[in-house]
Amino acid sequence: MNNRIRELRKNILKITLKEFGLKIGLSTSSISDIENKRVVLTERNIKTICKVFDVNEDWLRNGNEPIFVDKDEKDIIEILKENGVKPMVLEIIENYLKMPDESKNIFDSYLKELVGTDKYNDSVKKAKDNIKDFPKQEEKEERVQIIARGKGITTISKEEFDKINETATEIDNVDDYF
Repeated sequence: MNNRIRELRKNILKITLKEFGLKIGLSTSSISDIENKRVVLTERNIKTICKVFDVNEDWLRNGNEPIFVDKDEKDIIEILKENGVKPMVLEIIENYLKMPDESKNIFDSYLKELVGTDKYNDSVKKAKDNIKDFPKQEEKEERVQIIARGKGITTISKEEFDKINETATEIDNVDDYF
C-alpha cells in the first residue's frame, strides 16, 4: 500500500508531499513516513485518501485496478448509504459495478433465475392488493405523562389517568414520595 500511495501522489496525481498531506490532513513528514514504510497506514487515512482523491479502495489495498472510482459510481453508493441500504447490499452493488459486462450478464441471469421474474411480479401485485385490503389503523389513544413514585416519568392512557384521578386522595407532602 505504501508504494501505491507514493505512485498515486508522485506519478499519477503529480503533487508534492505537502500538497498531498494538506488535502488529507497530514503533515509532510507523516506522508513521507507512510511512503517509506516507517509507519503503518491507518484505516482512517485509507478511507480519507480514497474519498478525497476518488481512489478505488481495492486498488489502494490490493493493487486491483481500476485506480480511480468512477464519480457516478461513487455518487450512487453515497446516495444508497444515505438512504439506509444495508452494508452487505452496498458491497454487492459496488462489486457489481466493477464487473466486466460479460460477468454482469451472467450475474443478471442468475438473479432472474433465483428470483423468478414472473414470480416476483406476481408477489409484488399480491402485496399491493393486500395493502389495499389492510384495515385502517385506529387513532392512537390519548396518553398522559405521570411521575411514577420515584421510578421516573412514564405514560399511561387518558382513560387510566381519569380512573386514578377519580379514586385518588390528596397527598399532604408530595416531597415525601420523591
